[in-house]
Amino acid sequence: MGRAFRARREICRPHGIEELGSLPVPDAASGDGILFVNTVPWADVLVDGVRARGNTPLELRLAAGFHRIRLENPRLGSVEQVVEVRAGAQTRFEPRLPR
Repeated sequence: MGRAFRARREICRPHGIEELGSLPVPDAASGDGILFVNTVPWADVLVDGVRARGNTPLELRLAAGFHRIRLENPRLGSVEQVVEVRAGAQTRFEPRLPR
């Protein structure tokens, strides 16, 4: 997988996951990008096996590289995929949950 999480602001998030609304896209030189995750109706989000605080929709500032994203809904099941986050860009991950 890609590099470990790096956060620019630590807010009691395991492994440096940073979650905020309307995150600005960082400069490519920072080595970070934004991952926007959403699914309907909602799902809990895990990044590289670490549960993020909150559920979809969610924006995460992550180190550029490949990350294993898992979305879980207790009634609709889960979906997991490796997603590439690019430095200085926003990546969208909006899968459908199995029914």
